[in-house]
Amino acid sequence: RLEADLRAAAVRLYGDAARQGWQRAFECAASVRSGQRQFARIVGALTAGRGVASLLSGAWLIGAARELGAAAFGRLSVILAVGGLLDIVSDMGIPLNLTHLAATGGPSRSVVRKALGIRVLLDVPAVAALLLVCRFATGGWAAAPLIFGVSIVASSVYSTYTAVLRGQGALRIEAANDALSRLAVVVIGLSWLSLGGGLVAAVGTYALADLASAVVVPTIAQRRIRWVETGACPPERLSVRSTLPLASASAVNIIYYRLD
Repeated sequence: RLEADLRAAAVRLYGDAARQGWQRAFECAASVRSGQRQFARIVGALTAGRGVASLLSGAWLIGAARELGAAAFGRLSVILAVGGLLDIVSDMGIPLNLTHLAATGGPSRSVVRKALGIRVLLDVPAVAALLLVCRFATGGWAAAPLIFGVSIVASSVYSTYTAVLRGQGALRIEAANDALSRLAVVVIGLSWLSLGGGLVAAVGTYALADLASAVVVPTIAQRRIRWVETGACPPERLSVRSTLPLASASAVNIIYYRLD
């Protein structure tokens, strides 16, 4: 009888363990499916936003080429190309570092402020280099490169926050900003050019759109980012040792993109 009772107890224990195992397996599978759906939604939103932004950028450049003429559009192309290459100076791997930091625990407000200050400071020599290159390329000092310098600084501001949001999976804000800012460039830019604004209108449109993003994106991000205490996020994560490898990778990516 004792042996029969032990066998019955063992069967009950085995059955309970089996049921718990299957329950956990189903819960794990449901969690994986939920994560896959969330990942697909995030990637889909970012892809859609950037796809729309690319189409709008193409429409803007076609319209700008028709309105500006060959000489002025050539100067605009020089400003955009040189400004894109100078992203290497203001980037320095900081956005990638912030994304990694956000994905592995979350940044503190002080670290983001430090990163923002470094990037804006690095923008000063970048804008100076843009002015020098455009002086030799266009034969004199023009207002257009200086106005585009405002766009460079504004881009550093909002892209610092989108880097943090990217690390925490909140890509919809970045996607919406990409699409809406390009839409603003198309609408405002083509309207301004049709009124005879010329090259200043073309680069001024970029500056206005990026200034708007520099105000709206940080305002939203301040509420969406999961901040941590300052002590839990050491500022050494933004040291030269940590950012240099990422800066090298970012520089190669920017150069390849521009050459392509």
